[in-house]
Amino acid sequence: MFKLILKKIFISFFSIFIVMSITFVLMKTIPGDPFTTEQNMTKEVMDSLYSHYGLDKPLYIQYFKYIKSFFKLDFGSSFIYEGRTVNKIIKDGFPISLFLGMEALLICIPVGTFLGSLAAFKKNKKTDALIMTIAIIGISLPAFLFATLLQYFFSVKLKLFPIARLTSFSSTILPAISLVLLPTAYIARLIRNSVTETLNKDYIKLAKVKGLSNKEIFFKHVLKNSMLPLVAYLGPLSAHVITGSFVIEKIFAIPGIGFWLVSSISLRDYSVILGLSIFFSFILIVIMMLVDILYRLIDPRIEKENAGNTL
Repeated sequence: MFKLILKKIFISFFSIFIVMSITFVLMKTIPGDPFTTEQNMTKEVMDSLYSHYGLDKPLYIQYFKYIKSFFKLDFGSSFIYEGRTVNKIIKDGFPISLFLGMEALLICIPVGTFLGSLAAFKKNKKTDALIMTIAIIGISLPAFLFATLLQYFFSVKLKLFPIARLTSFSSTILPAISLVLLPTAYIARLIRNSVTETLNKDYIKLAKVKGLSNKEIFFKHVLKNSMLPLVAYLGPLSAHVITGSFVIEKIFAIPGIGFWLVSSISLRDYSVILGLSIFFSFILIVIMMLVDILYRLIDPRIEKENAGNTL
């Protein structure tokens, strides 16, 4: 296990380096810069700004300068928002995205697991068909459209929740629900297939012969053995909801890191784009590494198979 962790850490650092390099190249190939839209500035002022931020230097010098700053954990200052550093944006925005993401996880995991399990126990019945239809709609419906509908009905018409901005806990409810539509539907389908497969096992049939109820069978035998596909999905799911959906945070004007990244891309704020892209990658890689380790702890057979393959 220790060797696995070391290997994962090495791969993680290498992956972050690749993401940083690709993001830097793509960012520099897009026409324009942070000051392109400033029409009222004289050439002297523009030259002074380029010199101050190092944009007048060759690309390889800019790249290695950023690499050096990265190892110091200094992502630089925003070109657009005066007095704001990227570290400050992450410090202020990530707790908001984290809270919103944890709220979404607390909704989608139990709800998706319940619906998927119910569909499996009611396989080929009306309940199963209804749940799977809802799941297909949830997967197909764009998140931005669902968020807009929630705003219209629950904020504009019913006036139950704030339409936008983060003012209280109630301001996070609609964004959290918007975030969980797709993962809840996907989890429901995932769990249904897994539970259905488990229910066909011989030991489950034996439990039924012994007279155990569906509730006893589910909690004693089915639940644990059906969770492995969900654990595998927890990595990308957690990274998605914890870092916050870019579109959802923008629609609800939630000042999480997703909101800041979308804003920085439209304004070509180079340092913010690079810093937040690296941070997103770091969160995703760390979560995937933790989930992989958890997966092996839940099912030790995976570790044994890998050990056997190395012999």
